[in-house]
Amino acid sequence: MRWETALIRLAELQARLLELTSAQPDEWLYRQFHPDLSPLGWHLAHCVFIEAHWIKACLLDLAVPTELDELYFPDRAPKARRGARLPLRDTLLAWSQAQQAEHRALLANGPLSHPLAQDAYIVRFLCEHHAQHLETMRMALAQAQYQKSPDNAPNDLPPALATVTHSAKSSQRPTWLPGSGISLRQGHYRIGSTESVFDNEQPQRDVRLNGCRIARRPVTNGEYLMFIEAGMYQRPREWSAPGREWLARSGAQAPGLWRRRDGAWRQIGPDGMQALQPEAPVCGLSWFEAETFARWAGGRLPHEYEWEAALRTGGMASVGQVWEWCANRFHPYPGFRSFPYAGYSTPWFDGRHYVLRGGSRYSEEILRGCASFRNFHTPEKRYLFSGCRLAYDA
Repeated sequence: MRWETALIRLAELQARLLELTSAQPDEWLYRQFHPDLSPLGWHLAHCVFIEAHWIKACLLDLAVPTELDELYFPDRAPKARRGARLPLRDTLLAWSQAQQAEHRALLANGPLSHPLAQDAYIVRFLCEHHAQHLETMRMALAQAQYQKSPDNAPNDLPPALATVTHSAKSSQRPTWLPGSGISLRQGHYRIGSTESVFDNEQPQRDVRLNGCRIARRPVTNGEYLMFIEAGMYQRPREWSAPGREWLARSGAQAPGLWRRRDGAWRQIGPDGMQALQPEAPVCGLSWFEAETFARWAGGRLPHEYEWEAALRTGGMASVGQVWEWCANRFHPYPGFRSFPYAGYSTPWFDGRHYVLRGGSRYSEEILRGCASFRNFHTPEKRYLFSGCRLAYDA
């Protein structure tokens, strides 16, 4: 990517961060809507600070106020304390806008010979960093909407879509239809990227896969409703041992972004409560729910290598509608080297994080549908815009 093109993209993402933050009421900038999610105002300030760290301190060897480290470096600022330490709204927005403009000016005149500037690396890195935070902010907004009283939900939802109805008996399950999936033959497939800004996507290599079939589209709301109607949340023996523990601990009865109102299931998003669309991908699943559903439906979750190979082969539909849980844990590729710092990937190769692929409808374009991008979370997370796609052994 050319330097000038990367700067244009960065400016667009900076503007989006400001717009999303300034559109919220004051209280929402400082409030933590979920224990795992930071206040909205902190995300904006953190993104501005990260620009200063990489552009001023690392690229240009300029000073950055040390007090900002304690506020906006994630490992130095506990989530529960972040909101209380933010400046007032007008100060936050004015500071952010001024700093963003200064950073763009520094990049426009920066030393293109610096290693971090090669192939516009540092600008592309900041773009993808900001894109991830924008989606996390939308997750926080969805949690804010979820915490609203259901009485605040609109009463004028389209009647035909206000309720997902299913004539299926509880014994029915989604079935594999011939020709509805992608067949991967046994063989070697290219995985990873040579151009990614994130270290965990490198080095690119060939992997050997057994033959399998992968569904063309993710699991839908209507299909997941069959799982609920079959009483699977009340049948812990059908879950794995860790899944049973999670089920008992969480008390879950439906996806994390569903809510029942007036006898009908609705879906919560950043913009509020919406009618549940039967054919839309189910969203708000934990890995445990995705894995149990896949087994109940007669399939399994794909390994991330299978998922990437299928996408590169062609034929996968609805990629980028929901993050898709994969079967495997997050791990380093052989020959992995951390870059540009050890903290992005290495701490999370801990055997507890699972991979998600594909992006969601709330992801920025640079992440949505990217073949090599690896998201990762612990399996209980369900505030994510996450669903699943089924795979079947050949």
